[in-house]
Amino acid sequence: MESIKRIIVVPVYNEAGTVKKVIDSILNHIDEHTKLILVQDGSDDGTEDILLELQRTEFFKNHNIDLINHNKNQGYGKALISGFKKSIEYQNANYIVTMDCDEQHQPEDLEKFFNFRHVDILSGSRYLQEVEKGLIAPADRVEINKKLTEKYKEIAANIFHEEWKITDTFCGMKRYDSSFIKSFLKTIPSTDHYDSCMGYGFPMIVWNFYLHWLRFQKKSLNTSFDEVAIPKIYVSNDRTFGNDLDFPRKRYRYYLNCMKVKFDE
Repeated sequence: MESIKRIIVVPVYNEAGTVKKVIDSILNHIDEHTKLILVQDGSDDGTEDILLELQRTEFFKNHNIDLINHNKNQGYGKALISGFKKSIEYQNANYIVTMDCDEQHQPEDLEKFFNFRHVDILSGSRYLQEVEKGLIAPADRVEINKKLTEKYKEIAANIFHEEWKITDTFCGMKRYDSSFIKSFLKTIPSTDHYDSCMGYGFPMIVWNFYLHWLRFQKKSLNTSFDEVAIPKIYVSNDRTFGNDLDFPRKRYRYYLNCMKVKFDE
């Protein structure tokens, strides 16, 4: 455990077609000081069987990988929280990187996160440089992201009287300082009454806590936060949020509701 300096957390849900390829690609871009934590979140497409078989063959042990297995699907946010809780067991790890398993995040971009200057949150952005790969990004997703990003910038301006230079609210590829994650995990139980926001609304939970934490820490946005450009990649337009969230207006209202989550002073 002492040799682990950084963690990568990857939630995995119904990715039977990509999971092994993504794992192999990540392994090609990390060293022995990096721990990969996979969170299998109740998949029903054979993903769980693939990962458990790799575990039985000691593939994970030989390649510095931890597997967390959720028997039932708990949602994106809770999968990340499980990964975060495991991450802080590695006390010498300086930071935690999150990325997705659907090939919309490129493991070759990990080096950008590894080598960037110290900040509390380094967030990937698909809008710093307009590099688009694969399918064209769905217009409703781009528009909702833009609207919510502007709302967060307004909130930050009112609190800190400085510009929050954020361009992408929803990018799942991020690097968190370990001390920030430890503070976040201590506080997260107070949001239990917003349990639905622990799914796709999880980015709102993180940003709400981050602004609360920044104020408590008396830190500046300009020194605590930064973004790094990554490509905008969509590999399928068949992805679904499920139920009402597939309707853009209802999804937007859902996110607005998650923005209301407050943290104790």
